[in-house]
Amino acid sequence: MAVNPPRPSLPPLNALRAFEAAARLGGFAAAAEELSVTPGAVAQQVRKLEEWLGVQLFQRTAQGVRLPEHGKRIAAQISRCLDDLAGSARALRSIAGPWPLHLAASPAVAQLWLRPRLARLKAALSGAEISVTAIESPPDLEREMFDAAVFFVSDGEAPHGAVMVPVDDDVIIPVCSPGIAARLATPDDLAGETLVHDSMWRSDWSRWLHSVGGPVWLADSGPVYSLYSMGVDAALASEGILIGHLPLIREFLESGKLVRAFAQTVSLNRKLSVLLPARAGSEATAWIGPLINGSP
Repeated sequence: MAVNPPRPSLPPLNALRAFEAAARLGGFAAAAEELSVTPGAVAQQVRKLEEWLGVQLFQRTAQGVRLPEHGKRIAAQISRCLDDLAGSARALRSIAGPWPLHLAASPAVAQLWLRPRLARLKAALSGAEISVTAIESPPDLEREMFDAAVFFVSDGEAPHGAVMVPVDDDVIIPVCSPGIAARLATPDDLAGETLVHDSMWRSDWSRWLHSVGGPVWLADSGPVYSLYSMGVDAALASEGILIGHLPLIREFLESGKLVRAFAQTVSLNRKLSVLLPARAGSEATAWIGPLINGSP
């Protein structure tokens, strides 16, 4: 009777991902941040792969880890395999269209720009399910199964594996309630007001005050919020003056709930952009028109 020999096993996918990320980013800590795990978990997965291969892929030193030449060759091969695997998975999902739709965005963009547009987008997609994940930096769209991401991106610097569709210039300007604006004539009048800050964009006030020749010493005063939307809420409640990023607060300016405290604007030389996977076909991206065209 014929006996089929056992098929050779494949290395664990999580181990491959951990090693590839650590090799590409130069260490376990950076890989852990990208993969949303601990450095210890990355180290454990890398060791699993080393045990499966029977070879040490990283050289451990007191200063960290170093990738030897054979590790670099293996890392390049694994990167190509993971890219191909992600491309195949994306192709399978796109056979029936890009639904359910999975989007990523920075927290401020997700709350203030993307959320008000979801109803219109859902209607355009005949009620399709739409999921949004708020993360601090753009994902690698070659690897992660997002259909698109929405982030502020510097001019001409689309992230790896992404095609950039510019939507709106990022321009900053102080904004506040109409009542506060009535008390302001020149930037020097800010000395008697509360300046509101966002922790991610902590340099906004300093940048604007430097640009207009205002009292720069004020840039460190005032409350700091970890969510930009909380700063917007504070401005709406007449609790202070916020540096507004026009793509995010345009709706409030058009409604009159917020007004420009001064006329001077400062360009940050970047754009709010929709990022699409480089391998995505036109049939998988036809939905972006309803998302980016017009106000919510």
